[in-house]
Amino acid sequence: MPVIRTQNGTSCLIKLEGEIGLADALALQQALEAALCGGTEVQLDMQDVTAVDVTTLQLLVAAGRPEIGHGPRILLRASDAVRATCRESGFSQLPEIGFEQQSERSGACRS
Repeated sequence: MPVIRTQNGTSCLIKLEGEIGLADALALQQALEAALCGGTEVQLDMQDVTAVDVTTLQLLVAAGRPEIGHGPRILLRASDAVRATCRESGFSQLPEIGFEQQSERSGACRS
């Protein structure tokens, strides 16, 4: 799982590609922790992810728990495969992750 991480003052972009599963959990957790510890919003680009498992989604939910009074800390730009897994697993309606709207795919991540 290639992880590309870039940061600009107020937000951090983490880009993932290929298949994401249990074997990738530690690398993803470390990337998320490093980004979230800086107090920035995390934009997670998973547009090039071809498959994702429930373990990964659970990690995103745990990492994205908002502080009291704040919105989601992780904004997700997802491929169709990621969106399908989220729907099938019941993760598509969780407030911990702000899903980018379908019409915004080419623009910036938004909740």
